[in-house]
Amino acid sequence: MMRTLIIVIGAVVLTTVLSFIPHALFIGPNTSARTPAHNGAQQQELSTQIPSSQHQQHEQSLHPTLPILPAAQIRTGNNDTILDQHQVWLGEDLLLRQSLIATEHLSGLHVLYREYWRICQQHPHLQLEQEYWQVAEQLLLRVDYAPEAAAALHHDIPELQLRALDGTHSLLARFPIHSAQCFEQWQQRLQQHPQVLSSEADTLLWFTGNGDASNNEEDDDTVIPNDPAFPDQWALRNTVQTPGGQSGADISATEAWSITTGSADIVVAIIDTGVHLQHEDLVDTIWKNPLETVNGEDDSGNGKVDDVHGWNFADDNNDITDADGHGTHIAGIISASGNNGIGIAGISWHSQLMALKVGEGTSFPVSRAIQAIAYADAQGAQLVNMSWATTASNSSLRDAIAQRPHILFAAAAGNDGADIDDSPVYPAAYRFDHLLAVTATTASDTVPSFSNTGVSSVHIAAPGASILSTWPENEGSDSIYAFSSGTSMAVPHVLGVAALLLAEDPTRSPYDVRSIIMLSGDPLAPLHGTTISGRRLNAFTALTTLQQWPQQPRRIGGLRVWEDGTLRSVTVEVEQNGLLHYEAKTTTHDIGGLQQGQDVDIVFPLDADA
Repeated sequence: MMRTLIIVIGAVVLTTVLSFIPHALFIGPNTSARTPAHNGAQQQELSTQIPSSQHQQHEQSLHPTLPILPAAQIRTGNNDTILDQHQVWLGEDLLLRQSLIATEHLSGLHVLYREYWRICQQHPHLQLEQEYWQVAEQLLLRVDYAPEAAAALHHDIPELQLRALDGTHSLLARFPIHSAQCFEQWQQRLQQHPQVLSSEADTLLWFTGNGDASNNEEDDDTVIPNDPAFPDQWALRNTVQTPGGQSGADISATEAWSITTGSADIVVAIIDTGVHLQHEDLVDTIWKNPLETVNGEDDSGNGKVDDVHGWNFADDNNDITDADGHGTHIAGIISASGNNGIGIAGISWHSQLMALKVGEGTSFPVSRAIQAIAYADAQGAQLVNMSWATTASNSSLRDAIAQRPHILFAAAAGNDGADIDDSPVYPAAYRFDHLLAVTATTASDTVPSFSNTGVSSVHIAAPGASILSTWPENEGSDSIYAFSSGTSMAVPHVLGVAALLLAEDPTRSPYDVRSIIMLSGDPLAPLHGTTISGRRLNAFTALTTLQQWPQQPRRIGGLRVWEDGTLRSVTVEVEQNGLLHYEAKTTTHDIGGLQQGQDVDIVFPLDADA
């Protein structure tokens, strides 16, 4: 019997984070990093002390008092402890404070919290200007050739632990720490090594979902599944079952299912907290690695033993159990089995779900996401779900996405209620033809207060408030369901529709699918001027009106142009220096009367820096 788990809505509860990558995976000594190292020789070599006179000078120039870091401000877990803090002035009015934080949920890794405070001259006090969260003892290294660089680095710096990250040009380096200053000292040391081209922090990524409280007569053009909880899935068919809802404020899934209900040939990789493999509504749609069996051996030769359904990049094993719920909830939205008389219906009833676990709780290191993307590519996933975000851009993550134009990536816009044109979040803000940034809508076709938007950054909106989906076991039950809200929930709606589009025509490129999704949505006033397309996802029109559009956009003067079904609305992305990942400008023009195939001259007013 189906049971529904109701989670009470409220402030986001920031709880557990992630598991440790075993040391055995690294080239180098098996040095424990569970507690800060106290090796005297290392401390003398790595630590730099500000002279007492310099301390006094800074203290004298500090008019305001720097706030003490409250326990509530530590976002990585409930039982975190500040082990060390260090602050230094970077100029007349800019102060950097670094906090080394131990968290039991990182199982051996520490967090480095970096705050930049600036003195407000009008009202003398310190104002937090920027903050960054990262792994304290890890760096992402860019090198010419990873095997050669790893050997040279290990020879010159034996205390380093190294592993390949993505391809042959990047390494993940781990080093011992004992203070909040160690990271910068190690970064300077490694950056000076001849094998290292560049380095960057292993920043934390944050999951973008949270919990909240929580016989039909149809015509021949709809398919109503017999799943008992389907009437509660307003996002697929809105009958005003949600208080304040609006009839038709949905993705028209029942109409879309009259065309296709998906295909097992489409593989969707979910980079998240894992997936509950035994859930009654997911057992038939979990991806199975055709090259692996459970026998304790690496049958496929990819360095991963028994990766039958995916991989755990937090613990580097095949245990992809979801103890958090975030990943399982996403999985059900995309591909819970439909019309099976059980639970709910996913958007694409037959697509295969590849579970790539990168952590639990609130956050995880970006290095795990990079490894998961590489695995998804190697195993043939066509779609990748990224329901997480960070304010810190990372070139290694950007490159991991950029190098795979044959995969469609969808990323959450974030839950800060912000304009990410002004305050970018990543990976949503990266500009690629094969990436969709997604924000959320409600059952009344409004934009919830938590949703980030951006007329130049966010491509499309999809339902993301009070979404019912699958959930991990609770109190002995393997099959329960829960409501959850966030842009995390909007992303899998988009990829569910993308899976339907690929099921109908597997030859469609990621660019084709992205264009169709953007142009076929329902235009909404709240999305005009806040998203690129101004539209909310619509599965039915995506599947039915394609033939009215050219499959590839026309290019006018180097501009990329899409035309909707009425050939009126044109959205333009302007590339800088010919590179897609650079910032783009977007504008919309009404060109009524234009016929398909007809040439037209359009003048776009652009800023000087475009």
